[in-house]
Amino acid sequence: MIVAKNYAYMDRVCGFDVHKHSVFMCILRENGEKTEEVSGTLASEL
Repeated sequence: MIVAKNYAYMDRVCGFDVHKHSVFMCILRENGEKTEEVSGTLASEL
């Protein structure tokens, strides 16, 4: 985390979108690089 003039900026952020049959994950890095992944909700699919 970068702190400047009473503001905090994150190096990367992550989001999850959970549905009944799937989980969507996205990581966004400071340089604009994005990682996305979708998986099922059963233990064998994770």
